[in-house]
Amino acid sequence: MKYKDKIMINALTLLLIINAVGLASADISELGTFKQNTCIQLPQSCSTCTYNNLSSVIYPDGTYALQGSYIMTQAGANYNYTFCNTSQLGTYSVTGYGDASTPTWSYTFDVTVNGEQMSTSKITTYIFILGIGLIVFVLFILGGLFIPSKNKSDELTGYILAVNNVKYLKILCWCFAYLTLTAIIYFSWAFSYNFLNLSFVTGLLNFAFWTLIALILPLFIAGIYIVIANAVRDHQVAEMLSRGLRVK
Repeated sequence: MKYKDKIMINALTLLLIINAVGLASADISELGTFKQNTCIQLPQSCSTCTYNNLSSVIYPDGTYALQGSYIMTQAGANYNYTFCNTSQLGTYSVTGYGDASTPTWSYTFDVTVNGEQMSTSKITTYIFILGIGLIVFVLFILGGLFIPSKNKSDELTGYILAVNNVKYLKILCWCFAYLTLTAIIYFSWAFSYNFLNLSFVTGLLNFAFWTLIALILPLFIAGIYIVIANAVRDHQVAEMLSRGLRVK
């Protein structure tokens, strides 16, 4: 056999070995992100295996969800195990083994509340919404603080000089400030619930949001009463002023 032929045969042999090793176990470093409390499929691919078993699944806190030997169902070169213990949030580690030239394998997967990873675009969107909400909230608060709440009156005598209808904008500003605060709390809760593993903060925001929601109806009724009472009073004052009477 010629020297060149030997080199070609050796090269082809090396390529076949590399290809066989690559097909023996298709390594997955990161399986993906999945929704909390749902069943997911743990796959493995191996064209030269006669079996593949799952050996462990480790929770994000380091404890074992599975440990031992769990038979994976086979469909040709593909193997699969259905895993449903996804209550913890975070990164899970999976290990397994087969009987090919690459007998052991491992990968990880992530579990989040909504099955999505926190991305820069999502963070930017939440920050933008919260920023706009805070600006609007501050503007309404300033309006509620600085808009006059009383009718125009003489500083020395205290007699009313004219009815000030602008004061109704003060009440309106406080109402919109309350609704804006409710929206800010909601978006803060949604951000914490979906992307942050901070149960205490999420629970606190959830409590604050539903408390604000529960108070909307009684505050609305109280606001309507205040507006009607002031409107009736201002109507009476306007009539008395039109008659030339002095009112305090």
